[in-house]
Amino acid sequence: MTAPAWYEAGYVFAYRPDRVGRIGSYDDAALRTLRVGVPLVGNDMAATPPGHALARRGLTDNVIGFAPLGQTSVGERMMAALADGSIDVALLWAPQAAYFAGRQDFAVRLAPARDDSAAEPQRFAMAVAVRQGDVALRDALADALARLKPRIGELLADAGVADAATSPTPVARRP
Repeated sequence: MTAPAWYEAGYVFAYRPDRVGRIGSYDDAALRTLRVGVPLVGNDMAATPPGHALARRGLTDNVIGFAPLGQTSVGERMMAALADGSIDVALLWAPQAAYFAGRQDFAVRLAPARDDSAAEPQRFAMAVAVRQGDVALRDALADALARLKPRIGELLADAGVADAATSPTPVARRP
């Protein structure tokens, strides 16, 4: 049993506007020539929804996969690859992209990566689960999350991830 979702986010295109023009969708012609980083998941290095979206469009030759395990997180490694030019675009889960973009010394633009033709989910909700049948705990958590929604929003905004999945505007970075 789950309480209502307290946050929902999807994937974004993250790129340096000083190196790449605006990217609007998975169908953008620029993606055919740009090096695109995508996160991989699991021990079998399976593709994530962005990887599937690119593959459906035949855009695999210039895709660089980032393994889930490493010295640092996928988001941090993908931002380092944007910094050094190893990739031109990173496709990351919005909160992760926003968090790491906010720690770069260069501008990073985040643009929603939507794929309305996808069979798999493109957005993911965060919720709290409880033991099956524990209605009292589920309802108490739902009430607490509803009551704390403004504070949760403040914390997400402070971390720079509150609206990362919907805002296509450049993210200002520290000099």
